[in-house]
Amino acid sequence: MYNQIKIQVRAVVHTKEGRVFKAYPWKNANSLIKQFIQLLLVGMANANQTINNVTGAPSVVDPGYTLLNATAALNITTKGILIGSGTTPVTMTDYSLQTKLTTNVAHAAVVIALENPNASTWRIALSRIFTNNTGGTLSVKEVALYVSSGSGAVICCAERTLYAVDVPDGYPITFQYRITITL
Repeated sequence: MYNQIKIQVRAVVHTKEGRVFKAYPWKNANSLIKQFIQLLLVGMANANQTINNVTGAPSVVDPGYTLLNATAALNITTKGILIGSGTTPVTMTDYSLQTKLTTNVAHAAVVIALENPNASTWRIALSRIFTNNTGGTLSVKEVALYVSSGSGAVICCAERTLYAVDVPDGYPITFQYRITITL
């Protein structure tokens, strides 16, 4: 066997009554982008790093910060798992969603769990429910993982994936990420 790290994402659309309307299969996420590696460097090298935040502005992150904080409470639209409508291909230098979807979209809290499905596998599972309250179909085209460092002063996009899903009005959609290591 060989050691492997895998990042995957999937979506599940539910009806207003909570039944599964459509479950999409797990797919490999496009990429952990530059900011993810830079945040790892800060923690591993115990050194400052200038990282583009989600506005594209350079921000200094120092090793005293808590890195990779993906928690987000109810209705927080600045970090955690977020959705957008952009279709531009993902590049290593991306620093945000192309077009974040927040208007008339309810954001539940991010749920994070540590899982150990077998003796050779460990993973972090993140999920977030979004409810379409737009009055029409919500066309999601991209999903991303925004993380903060420290008190949340610096928020960075660690991962962005193109992921097309249409959500009927009033329906909730759950986006799930899982970061898995296998030995």
